[in-house]
Amino acid sequence: MKKFSGADGLRAVACLMVLAHHLGQRLNFEHRGDDWAFWGGMVQTGAAGVALFFVLSGFLLSAPFWAAYADGAPLPSLRLYAVRRAGRIMPAFYVVLFVSFLCSVAFATGEPAQLWRYFAGLTFTAGFHWATLFPVGITGPLWSVSFEVVSYLLLPLTMVGLFWVGGKTRGSPRALVWWLIVLGLVFLGNQFLLENFRNNAMGNGWQYGLVGGAKYWMPRYNPLGFFAQFSMGILGCGLATFWSKELRLEHAKKLGVFDLLAFVLFLCLLGILISQGGARDFSLSFQHQPYYFPLFAGTAGLLLACLAQSRWLGRAFDNPLARSVARISYGLYLWHFFVIEALNVTVFPRLSHGGMSDLGEWLLASSVVLAVSFGLATLSWYTLERPLLRSAQAWRPREAGTPYKPGWRTMVLAGVAVVLVLVPSIVALANPHTLELPLPWFDEWNQAQG
Repeated sequence: MKKFSGADGLRAVACLMVLAHHLGQRLNFEHRGDDWAFWGGMVQTGAAGVALFFVLSGFLLSAPFWAAYADGAPLPSLRLYAVRRAGRIMPAFYVVLFVSFLCSVAFATGEPAQLWRYFAGLTFTAGFHWATLFPVGITGPLWSVSFEVVSYLLLPLTMVGLFWVGGKTRGSPRALVWWLIVLGLVFLGNQFLLENFRNNAMGNGWQYGLVGGAKYWMPRYNPLGFFAQFSMGILGCGLATFWSKELRLEHAKKLGVFDLLAFVLFLCLLGILISQGGARDFSLSFQHQPYYFPLFAGTAGLLLACLAQSRWLGRAFDNPLARSVARISYGLYLWHFFVIEALNVTVFPRLSHGGMSDLGEWLLASSVVLAVSFGLATLSWYTLERPLLRSAQAWRPREAGTPYKPGWRTMVLAGVAVVLVLVPSIVALANPHTLELPLPWFDEWNQAQG
């Protein structure tokens, strides 16, 4: 994948925002008085790091498609695209999902319908209903992976349309018209979901746990709405691609015009976050979408486009520390919440939501969480993610007429699939409460909680 200046730096920022958000939730800001109200509000805005991840994914994954479109080349191989996405996303996600399920059954015994939620996560369909949005009880952030996989599927579909519309006379005007049409359809679809899939008030809210929180989020959180966030990155990459081919912009690049624009846009991102500290949910949004859409995501897409053309600022963003964090950011995102919950159960009993009033204790607990999370993410990268990613990148389809012969890799994959399905099923049989069917059971559970 082509390297874009500044992308690693923003990935590190997104990752640290999410970590700060979840760790900050454990500190009781109300106990610390009004002087800390600002920081309490900023902790909540850290959740927008998720939107930044989606914009980054849209930007980077659409780059080969935009490059081929601009050069008049054929559509990139969708088979290679699918294999590489699977090799990047599935291994680490499945390990965390599997471990989290086993621990959730052991320690979060009150969580409803755990087995069915696990299978929804396993098939990346968790994001299609509030009952399964959080696939396991103790690793909340896994919810976003389902939405991201849907965006991975929609990206090539929309790009096929772009190549068809572009025909032999491709250019930026046709691309702009096409993406305006795509966004229009996405917004119409999102509005349909908002109007026709509203949830009732029964068991609706974070006071009812993760399932209640999911019911509060959805349908404002939905796969189509998050593709709109993803699309801001796609549009940003389209701009960067056409800007890179404009000879008239070379002088502006040398003068640092794009550096200045990127700096202003970065300040705008900070301004959005500061202005929304302590604000009500969905207070700054279009169609009640989360994370200040489209202002935040759109600004982030433009920032990435400008950083890609910058002379100095992009390299400053991509400093060695930022590159190190970006390299293991996926593992950090997947593991950190599990680590928080595990330490809450075993070492820091007050490391619950708003449970820590002592700043020193919170700093100690946060330091341990970060140390363990960085260790697990580093281990995941070097022993699991990087080897399998390299294998996926090296994969090539068989030549026509070549007979298929299953090798050791196929046997290993089949064995892993059996373990991922069989072990949780056996565990569930020993814990009957995990076998309850989701929807009828949720109704009873909600009534009991209400």
